[in-house]
Amino acid sequence: MTIRTLVVGNRWAMNVVKALRLGVFLPLVAWRWMNNRRGGSDPRRRTWFVDLGAYDGDSALKAMEWYPGAYGFVLFEPGIEQFNILQRRFAGNLRVKLNRAAAGTENRTGAPLYHGTRFGHAGDSLQAAKSNVSPHAAERVEIIDFSDYLRSAFSAEDDIILKVDVEGTEYGILEKLIADGTIGRVRKMYCEWHGDRVAVPVSQHSGLVRKLNSLGFDLVGVNRFDEFHQQHNNGTYWSLGVRR
Repeated sequence: MTIRTLVVGNRWAMNVVKALRLGVFLPLVAWRWMNNRRGGSDPRRRTWFVDLGAYDGDSALKAMEWYPGAYGFVLFEPGIEQFNILQRRFAGNLRVKLNRAAAGTENRTGAPLYHGTRFGHAGDSLQAAKSNVSPHAAERVEIIDFSDYLRSAFSAEDDIILKVDVEGTEYGILEKLIADGTIGRVRKMYCEWHGDRVAVPVSQHSGLVRKLNSLGFDLVGVNRFDEFHQQHNNGTYWSLGVRR
């Protein structure tokens, strides 16, 4: 073998190695770039907006404006009429996952969802004692243990932005998230409080808010500051509810 043949052969081998490296490297670069646009610099970390009580989807549409880089939007809505609206509004949107179920503290089927007395079933609740529902008008729905769902549906590296509007069930859900440590999966939280509608003692309400504060959430326990749409109206949606 001549020296020329050896050099040419080595160059050819080096080019093959470079091509193979590029074949792996370039798709990885593209994947990282897409992931950065949708959820952060870490390719393992994705941002999800989780909407408990999505109703007609207005809050999810607003979240898409506020968080355009989010990887996906997970919507919980147990009421059949509202769920049908969500299906129509988000048909074909691959970033949206719909769950026809109520978030709760246990897995259960056939639970009564009491219809609100306002037009369009606004205020539907799992709480029969809620002041603005009819105990005689209900449909049967599924309840999903939200702590279990957080652990199984998302990775430990994911960032969860949580919007809670569950008409009185927020106290049980949040207390369980805190008790089992799953609250650590949540980076930011919006919450609409219904303690006055379901006769939650002031001490229980303020105690839960203090627990959330101790975990780094800047919630104050008042809807005009903590509730999803109100934070936007107040121009403070980027700060309140964020874990420090």
